Amino acid sequence: MLLSGFILAPVFQAAADNVAMVETMKFLAPETVNMLVQRAQSGGSGGLQVGDTIRYIIRYKPASNGGNTGANGYITDYIPAGLQVTGAAFVQPDGFGGYFDIPPVPAGDMSNDAVCNGVRNCVSATPTLPSTPLNNGNIATLAQFYADTGIWYSTDLRTALIPGTVPPTPRNAWDQIQLANCPKNAVPWGTCSPVAGPDTFYQNEIAAGGLAGPAGPWHRIAYPGSRIGNYGLMGDLQASRILQPGDPHYGRDLSANPLPVSTAATPVTVRWANGLNSVGETKYVSITARIVSLPPGGAIINESEVWGGDVYYWEGGKDFPWKYNKTLVSIGNNSSLTVLKTPSIQSAAAGDVVSFQVTVLNTGALP
Repeated sequence: MLLSGFILAPVFQAAADNVAMVETMKFLAPETVNMLVQRAQSGGSGGLQVGDTIRYIIRYKPASNGGNTGANGYITDYIPAGLQVTGAAFVQPDGFGGYFDIPPVPAGDMSNDAVCNGVRNCVSATPTLPSTPLNNGNIATLAQFYADTGIWYSTDLRTALIPGTVPPTPRNAWDQIQLANCPKNAVPWGTCSPVAGPDTFYQNEIAAGGLAGPAGPWHRIAYPGSRIGNYGLMGDLQASRILQPGDPHYGRDLSANPLPVSTAATPVTVRWANGLNSVGETKYVSITARIVSLPPGGAIINESEVWGGDVYYWEGGKDFPWKYNKTLVSIGNNSSLTVLKTPSIQSAAAGDVVSFQVTVLNTGALP
């Protein structure tokens, strides 16, 4: 049985005003803990088993790096080999020990005029013009860029975790390419989104030399409340619309069509874009997966990371989010160790003898 806690990587913060994010914990959801407790207490084979459906939760917090409210933030989970993702969500505690699904919030206000890229507190000189590639000189706008929220997945080999990579270096090859080649302000229209792909408003990845490349590897997962960018006016501070079922960009319905099993040949990576971030909040996302196979030793170990973009318009937001990828915070972990202590009686009086049953749970195949 492998027992593993969390390895917190140091926070590498660029000298800038943004809202970074700090990943604080990954842990098994209460229903998964209950399943393991019942299995451990039944006297049979304990631990996780092939065929189990498990859920784990990633907890993270927006953190001030000179700002209080961020335009958007990104959470990435590298799915271990042998797991098949059947659900992904934004969640929050219900106050009774459980968690329930919630929609992502819209992205924070940002300028929708390319002239304002890199300029604090910029006001468009042509506020009633449509914010199209033609009117923006084929340059991306901040409002359109940050607009997409929701959940995506990739099976591209470039988005697989590079073992041993430590922040501030991006931890997959695709992110490294985007960071190296996306211009600071004159981003080509329709490119460079951290979730670039066919179901994102800015669909194209960036290629070497800062040129527009093909559609990116990220495919949207169907999720209520998700938003996709749109044109709007150059004077707007929001440039998105909510996605509805039936929309061609609504995404893959995991309840009917789970993701492929993660393998070395088809490594699955899931990425969330959570919208507006406010310092002081605690946020949560979750993954539900079926165990198709267990690795040698039986322990499920996976890695995840978080990073935040620039502050929103009302705090002087002016930069695209790749500038802040070096504030990436990662945790190398399995799911958090759970220790349960159960008394033999619920109410004790003086002189009573009370014993305690201690149950230790983790993601190993043994109890």
